[in-house]
Amino acid sequence: ATPSPVPSPTAPTRERTGPPVLAINAANSKIPMKDRQTMVSRLWEEFNRLYSTILPGSGPDLARDHAVKQEAEVYDKTNKLTYRNAVITTLAGLKKRIVPTSASHPSVGTDSQVATKQREQQSLAALVVTASDIEAAVMTKEEMTTWEYVVDAPQEPGGNRVTDDGLTKTCERCRTDFVVQGEGFDTTACRFHWARPRMQKVPGGKREKFYACCQSNDASEGCQLGPHVFREGSAEDLHARHSFSPTAPYTGPEGKILDVVALDCEMIYTTQGMSCARITVVDGRGDEVLDELVRLDEGVKALDYNTRFSGIKNLEAAILDLEGARAALAHFIGPDTIIIGHALENDLKTMRMLHYRVVDTAVLFPHHAGPPIRHALRELVKVHLGQLIQTAGAEGHSSLEDSQGALNLVKFWVKRDREKK
Repeated sequence: ATPSPVPSPTAPTRERTGPPVLAINAANSKIPMKDRQTMVSRLWEEFNRLYSTILPGSGPDLARDHAVKQEAEVYDKTNKLTYRNAVITTLAGLKKRIVPTSASHPSVGTDSQVATKQREQQSLAALVVTASDIEAAVMTKEEMTTWEYVVDAPQEPGGNRVTDDGLTKTCERCRTDFVVQGEGFDTTACRFHWARPRMQKVPGGKREKFYACCQSNDASEGCQLGPHVFREGSAEDLHARHSFSPTAPYTGPEGKILDVVALDCEMIYTTQGMSCARITVVDGRGDEVLDELVRLDEGVKALDYNTRFSGIKNLEAAILDLEGARAALAHFIGPDTIIIGHALENDLKTMRMLHYRVVDTAVLFPHHAGPPIRHALRELVKVHLGQLIQTAGAEGHSSLEDSQGALNLVKFWVKRDREKK
């Protein structure tokens, strides 16, 4: 005889507060209804605790939905003798999960959903990106121009204005004019907010700007003291500091050139503006192949190591200057290598590097507002990969973590593209 199908739990009756109430035909359930309701309530309590930081944005039903689905998973795999212990084991596992920071976090979901996410992450980690995988994502010169890449070096001779020591500039942070001094400058002359203002709702339904660093409104004084600093962005100014030049020909062992790499730089404030201070490169698997601190050009002095964002506290261990670091890079890549990065135009500018085979995750995962607006790397990694990066706070970012983050986004894109075919 054909066995009767096992009844699966139906959706819970929605309540504004409290645990879900299972809508089940008790006569068809192999487990007493009272026991199942008790266990789904305990599961709801644990999911509610686990999701406490994300429920305001995800809605109160998330914990209820997952409690019901988790109970169903246990029910389908157990019998009357094993059901209770299986739920208790599940509850113990929930207590050990990492508290999520978003609904896409790897610890959000039932046991089977979390296991699926883990397998997907392992699959992503094992994926090796090749040039053929991402050829369609390589930017055209027109796209590079739209996204403010430097595609042609200025005609004027470069490197003829290495430092602005002694000249008057406008501070990027507080907009005050100041005289650039490589030594003896006031390290507390500037009062500024280190974070950008964001729009937030206020009582009455209006939206106002608040700084994320201190939650002060847009008109407030800065919350941090530091030195005055400046930045220059035009190709002409950057070229005057240090010449742009094309990617050098490959100089490594024959047959060992990398067809795909991911790259990220860290930058600091100097008497030259913003200067490259660290270059990190990983291969198509995500393994580190180059990680170098970069010595400043002759005559250039550091004003602020920008540690909160660069992660750099000093350059005492730097051996190579920018030219030396680029020569070291030529041991791994050439002009035909595809370079992956996020907002990669900034990295190539700070390296003074003209490269025309690039995949930019800011373009691959575009903001709905269009260029030049883009999503932050940490947001893309959180949304698409369920991972957290750039969490070190005042200790700063890591160019290794960021280069791997950009690569993993491209791996996600490749995997999704393969699944469509």
